Amino acid sequence: QNCQLAQSMNYICGCGGVGYAGANTDAKKEVLVWMPRAMAMLSIFGSFFILYDTIRTPLKQKKLLNQMLATLSFFDIVGSIAYAFTTLPIPEENYLYGSKGNDKTCMAQGFFIQIGTIACFMNVSISVYYLLTIDCGWKNERLM
Repeated sequence: QNCQLAQSMNYICGCGGVGYAGANTDAKKEVLVWMPRAMAMLSIFGSFFILYDTIRTPLKQKKLLNQMLATLSFFDIVGSIAYAFTTLPIPEENYLYGSKGNDKTCMAQGFFIQIGTIACFMNVSISVYYLLTIDCGWKNERLM
C-alpha cells in the first residue's frame, strides 16, 4: 500500500510510477487543469439558463418544480465556480500544476465545492417530486 501511495505521488519526487493521474508531461498536466475549467463553464452557463427560465415570470416562480430547479441551479453555479478554479487555490508547496494559493484559499474552495453538493440533494428532491406526481398522481397543490 505504501508503494502505491509513493507511485501516485511521484510528481513530487520525480521517481517512477503513474502519478498525477497518468500525466507524465507538462502538457498533459495542463490539460488536467483546464478540462475541469471548461466543463465548469458549461455547467455554469447551463445552470444560469435554467435559473433564468424558471424564475422569469411570477407564474413560473410559484411552481414547486421550478423552485426546486432554481435552487438546484443556484447551488450548481456555486459549486461549478469553485471547481473552475481547479488547482489555483491549492498551496504551491503541494507541487500541483497551476497551484498558487495557500491554506485559506484551499479551504475556501473546499467549502464552496461542498456547498455545491447541495445540488445533488435537490436532484433527489426533484426525483421524489416526479415519483409523487407521475406515479402517485399527486397535484402541485398537494405538494406545496
